[in-house]
Amino acid sequence: MPPLEVAAENLLKAVRTAPKGSAQGVMGWRYEHLSFLLPPDRTVARGRQAAVLSMGQDLVAGKASPEVLDLLACGRCFALRKNVDGSKIRPIMVGDVVRRWITRAVLLEKGEPIEKHLGVRQYAVHIADGCARLYHMVWTALQLDKSAVFLRLDAQNAFNTADRQQIMDEVYTHFPEIYTFLMFFYGSRTPTFFQKDTGETKVIFSEEGVQQGDVMGPTLFCIGLKPVLDRLSERLREQHRSKSTFIGTFMDDVGLIFPSGGLSRAWAAAEEEFRSFNLKLNLGKDKSLAFSPAWVETERYPETSPAGLELLKDRFKLGGGAIGKWEYEKKYFEEVRDEAVGLAFKVANYRDPQEGWLLFRFCVLPKLGFLLRLMTDAIPTSMWQAADDMLLKKCTQGLGIAENEWTLHQTVQASLPLSQGGLGIHRYSLMQKCALVGCYASCLADVLKRLLVQGYANNPDEMSEKVSREGWSQKAQETFYRL
Repeated sequence: MPPLEVAAENLLKAVRTAPKGSAQGVMGWRYEHLSFLLPPDRTVARGRQAAVLSMGQDLVAGKASPEVLDLLACGRCFALRKNVDGSKIRPIMVGDVVRRWITRAVLLEKGEPIEKHLGVRQYAVHIADGCARLYHMVWTALQLDKSAVFLRLDAQNAFNTADRQQIMDEVYTHFPEIYTFLMFFYGSRTPTFFQKDTGETKVIFSEEGVQQGDVMGPTLFCIGLKPVLDRLSERLREQHRSKSTFIGTFMDDVGLIFPSGGLSRAWAAAEEEFRSFNLKLNLGKDKSLAFSPAWVETERYPETSPAGLELLKDRFKLGGGAIGKWEYEKKYFEEVRDEAVGLAFKVANYRDPQEGWLLFRFCVLPKLGFLLRLMTDAIPTSMWQAADDMLLKKCTQGLGIAENEWTLHQTVQASLPLSQGGLGIHRYSLMQKCALVGCYASCLADVLKRLLVQGYANNPDEMSEKVSREGWSQKAQETFYRL
């Protein structure tokens, strides 16, 4: 098998588009060190740039000593809290920045064929704004058939327990050109180093699944999960012949939609197929769940279901947004707003205007900005306006500006981007209409294509006509003509 080759252009792009301030690996390097060696203005000597790029291409091709490759395969390990009390954790592995750099370059080189291979069910790989697309896809499918059932599947510790051998077999079958490169890091168990509170260092070996924190990890998981989703889709279609079924997933967040009356069979099929990939489905509150718009009007749930599966009549969460009755969507928005305001309060008391402003822009505002892409049509302008006012008040406090010193003119100026002399503090109430139209324009073609492929219409014209009658589509079109 010939060695993998990556274009110098993608190695450069991998550095220039890398997240700034990310954690260092075992050697202490960050992306900023690589950026110094490969500056975007090309001021570095050509010889030095060529040498660094040559090193990257040699590493991709495996032209390095086993000791170097072993060093790149290991990483630092730490745990993130999954809940407030810290009783549940998420292990994260931070690989060396050189490994992350060359892996990003490989993904840039091979991202398009991988996306094509994963097909219409996966929204996470090489797809811009995949969460928003999946959210609007599910919402639209449930509007097209209000009697349908939505089943959200949640697997225990999916990334770290998935069958690594199956993943690598799928890579070998469909992408043999990157198989050897990935075997450097996943061909055997690799050590990760964890430092305890006492300062003692422990070694934890990574033997199963993919490493959370690895740039290639989500893509590998999706490649391994694809046969599971394919078999599950085929079983759903056999159970509901001539009727529409849908599977959509963002990495390990899997959603199924199928006609009423099939919940027990769908769960049994999902449990069996996930087990074949060494994954166990979670039961209990806020884990796997089932929902149907038709259940709102019934006193009892019309579906039989396994013990422990949460059945919901009026709401559920998906991709960071909420779907259901307006009261629930309003409550969810208020929860996210209050969380953002609470964080803004802490930032305001940071007593460092410059760093506080950066925290506000990059940590506080994005909490609501994400909902603007998902739920902008569900939340009235007055609620966005109230949230804007709360956040702006905390921001001005953090900047050390008294309330009577801040005028409407300054509010407008602050909302402008930095390039126009503003502070980049978004006023979401002013962006709401544009966000609705923009998200609709970005997602519509994808929604139509994926629903059509999964059997929701006989041809593109019929699919377009069906979707155009639904609320999200109508609101976006009405807003567009009023702009």
